[in-house]
Amino acid sequence: MSVDVVRCDVAIVGAGLAGINALFVASRYLSRDQTVVLIDRRKRSGGMWLDTYPYVRLHQPHRLFTAGNIKWTLGEDRPHLANRNEVLGH
Repeated sequence: MSVDVVRCDVAIVGAGLAGINALFVASRYLSRDQTVVLIDRRKRSGGMWLDTYPYVRLHQPHRLFTAGNIKWTLGEDRPHLANRNEVLGH
């Protein structure tokens, strides 16, 4: 079994909403020469949204649910409850 060793200043485990937000915060506080590694067991970010049924929706308006300061581009009304695909696309 081969194991890759990566040296970094910060390692974030989990690429769901909390991990993406941690990555955003780290990018604000670390210098350009410091390294952050985001680790997840899946091949892409999305956390639990990757495993939910397509009809599952947010329980709060979509604009209150984001990572860092990423703006929503849905073009939906403010109270819209985004579904799985909309959250993953965001």
